Amino acid sequence: MSDYTEEQIEIVVNGIENKVKDDDILMQLFQTGVAFSSLRSLFNGILADKELRMTSKDRKSKTADFLTDFIVDAETSASDLVAKIGALQDELKCSTTQAAASMRTWAKSAGMTLPKVVKEKVAKRVGFSGIIQTLLDHVMENKSITRKELKAYADANNIKGTYVTTVINIVNFAKKFNEPEVEEEMEEAA
Repeated sequence: MSDYTEEQIEIVVNGIENKVKDDDILMQLFQTGVAFSSLRSLFNGILADKELRMTSKDRKSKTADFLTDFIVDAETSASDLVAKIGALQDELKCSTTQAAASMRTWAKSAGMTLPKVVKEKVAKRVGFSGIIQTLLDHVMENKSITRKELKAYADANNIKGTYVTTVINIVNFAKKFNEPEVEEEMEEAA
């Protein structure tokens, strides 16, 4: 272990535990008087000594140990691969992206070709989402709602007034569009 002050160790440990960005932790270390050129090595040294993060070397080693019995051949399906990535993610305590990258690195070093995972296409949804959908759902539940009542509902749910205006315009357009005379005029024009 190198010579780290208690203050430096505390800054790094608290920062990691509180999910503070690395740059912000480095800034705090710099403010304690650590030379700029030493920041990254000091930070990484504390991370390694306190085992707050796994180094890439440790991750590679742990991945290789975990995947020792995993054989990739013509019968290995994409779903097998996805399941193994999930298990590796749990083992390494990392994100799915990191686990997949670790598996690709392992496979490449072992001279294996991993099967391609084909993502299923999701059918596109027609309609609204988010805040607009929330307000439209409220309007559909209370069809005789006034602008004032909708504004009160929005205020109670911390929704900006501009969304209320948009929803009122959508509702007014839908009402106008569904008036019988408008449909007849459109049919005649066609």
